[in-house]
This record gives sequence, C-alpha cells and structure tokens, in this order.
Amino acid sequence: MKLNKAQKSFKDHMFSKVSMVENPEEEFSNLFNIGKIPLDARLKIYRNHIVTTLSNVLVMNFPLVEILTGTNFLKTAAKLYLFDNPPTEPCLDRYGNSFPEFLANYKYASHLPYLSDIARLDWKMNETRIAKDDNSLQRSDLAEIAPEAYETIIFKLKKSVRLISSPFPLDKIYSLCGEKEDNEDVLDISPEKTYILITRYNWEPQIRNLKESEYNFFLLLQEEKPLGIALEEILKNYPEFNFVDFLQNYIELETFSAAITK
Repeated sequence: MKLNKAQKSFKDHMFSKVSMVENPEEEFSNLFNIGKIPLDARLKIYRNHIVTTLSNVLVMNFPLVEILTGTNFLKTAAKLYLFDNPPTEPCLDRYGNSFPEFLANYKYASHLPYLSDIARLDWKMNETRIAKDDNSLQRSDLAEIAPEAYETIIFKLKKSVRLISSPFPLDKIYSLCGEKEDNEDVLDISPEKTYILITRYNWEPQIRNLKESEYNFFLLLQEEKPLGIALEEILKNYPEFNFVDFLQNYIELETFSAAITK
C-alpha cells in the first residue's frame, strides 16, 4: 500500500465508528506487525488519544463556551463534532472554525440560542490572537498623502482585526464570563443587536462595542472600498456619521495597518 493511501486509511479508521477499529479492514491490518497487544486494542489507544487531544484543543479554542456550558458539556459536543470534522492542517490553533455552526444545530444547545454566536466570538478572538503582526498606521502617514488623492485612499485593516455582529448582547455575556467571582445577578440575554470590533493589545484580544454606522463602515473598509465611495455609501444610510472622529479614534487604537492610494 502506498504511503498516502496508508495515511488516508489510518485517518479513516481513527475518525470512524468504533466497530471499524475493532474490525479493521484486512489490507489495513496487514500494515502492522503482530505483537503481544492485539491490533484492535492498539488502534483504540491511538483513537482515544486523538479524541482526547482534539477535544482539549476545542476547549482551549472556545473558552467562553466552556465557561457558559461547563467542560463536560463542551467536551461531549466536541467529540461529536470532531469525527465529522477532522483537522485539515497541522496547526491546531486553527482547528474548530466550523464549530460555531455545529453548535447552532446541536440539539442539546437548543435552549441556548446565543451559544453559537458566543462560539463565533471565541473563534474570532482566537484568530486575532494568532494573527501575524503588522505595522500600525500613524497620523504622520496620512500627512504624506496629497489632498486630491483622499477619495482614493484604501484603509487596510490590521491582520489581527475582526468584526462580529449578533442579535444577542455578546458584550454583556463576555463581561459576565470574565468575572472572577460568582455573580448571583441574572443576566438579561433577550435579543439586543450588538456590533463588536476585536483588536489586539500585547498579543491579547480586546473587544470594543461599535455603533451600527461604525460597524458598517468597517465592513466597507474591509472590502477595500476607496474612501470616497465608502463615505458616500455610509452617509446615505447614516447622515450623522462623523468620519473625522472615527478616524482619530481608530488610528489611536491601532486598527489600521496602512492607507494606500490608487
């Protein structure tokens, strides 16, 4: 059996039902030497190690979900998820990108309609944490751009910046999860539209509430719309939008990496 076929066969056995491990295919069994420990027992050890490792990875990558639901709940969901969603790359920090979608359809989480959005927040914060570092745009960089070129400016967001919106108060849930002491107050998690910017400071994700107009303007910038076009679109729907204040605030927060002109 060729190496790539052997590797695929091993992966298929590890991420299959237990019955396939207990009764491996003959061609696959022939790859292993007969030893004192039966092959099915050895395969179960490998399989359990993989399940335990990937379950722990998902717990680490979704800390807010763990706080809200408990470790046992999360690990149970993780084990169901991982068999249909094996890793596709070596870096396990990037494992679990479709887990929020899984939770949205997970019947045992149906009483927690906000959980999948909290998982999305977890994932975006994880992406912010592991993103490559890049330079921050400075006010002095803008001073070098000729006024007649302002409308063509494309503001590049830093690689670590993420945006998320939700019909639930993610900011309040996030704050609750961060409290070190038990809080007996009942949090109102009724629908409340939330817009959040995630940035990084000292390699740790920071969340900041946005106005709806700011969020939608960031989306336009994320699409790399030239400034003139982006402002025209945003002012059409939000005439009160103040671009000068917006720019000053988010340059100070080191949200942009560059301002380029075409």
